[in-house]
Amino acid sequence: MKFYETTVVLDPKIGDEEIARNIQKAEQLITAGGGEIVEIEKKGVRKLAYSIRKQKNAYYVIFRHNSAPDSLKAIQNQFKLNEAILRVLVIKQGEEPARVRPPRPEYEEPEASEPAEEMAEAAEEAPSGEVPAEEAEPETKTETEEGV
Repeated sequence: MKFYETTVVLDPKIGDEEIARNIQKAEQLITAGGGEIVEIEKKGVRKLAYSIRKQKNAYYVIFRHNSAPDSLKAIQNQFKLNEAILRVLVIKQGEEPARVRPPRPEYEEPEASEPAEEMAEAAEEAPSGEVPAEEAEPETKTETEEGV
């Protein structure tokens, strides 16, 4: 048995129940062929780089599993027959499972600081009428000012 990573791209318009049913069917296909599923990672709906069957978004699911190479062709053929599956990609990872990464945490936007408040604080700190030394123009004396 070898370790594989299978990415299945599903049509998101079929609905959540049908997506769950297709994921379960894919699980059954892998285990029926003598495979053992190590991890299922549901990535969710993502934008496609290019349209597939006039779809711009798709639901991604990644199966990490140990399977016999002989059963892999039958699994791929069954995936091709399913119209809800837009694409399938199977990558051979090696004999032993590679270090399986924990799921990536959801992105959280940092709290936005108000630029207007920062500018108001800076204005209060600077004395009125004076320009900070960094922003002031360098003083140059001309010949008339030196009295030559």
